Amino acid sequence: MDIRTELPRLLPKAIAWVEAQAAWVANSGRTLDNSEVQLARRLGVAQPERVRVALVEALPLPTDPELRAVAIQTGLLGPEVECSHPPDRACGTGPRELQAGAVRHGGVC
Repeated sequence: MDIRTELPRLLPKAIAWVEAQAAWVANSGRTLDNSEVQLARRLGVAQPERVRVALVEALPLPTDPELRAVAIQTGLLGPEVECSHPPDRACGTGPRELQAGAVRHGGVC
């Protein structure tokens, strides 16, 4: 699949998938504890009370076959992807520095 030519058609699907993942984290993720709030503030997060942390076994792949194929083809998601700071979910507990990096970059850890 030529991602460049297909991107305009796939982008609305990708946005919907990301929004669904973000909604899941917003509804099921935990808030930061006091030390994490302080760390987030030191990192410049304006509203750390809005940050949610969701731990999962693995990064989810889209169920849509085309989005799944693109995610794997581009290396954005898939079995070889390690949890660092994905757009809206992360797996494992990870060190505080990893979580701080995700919060700083807009991800959730």
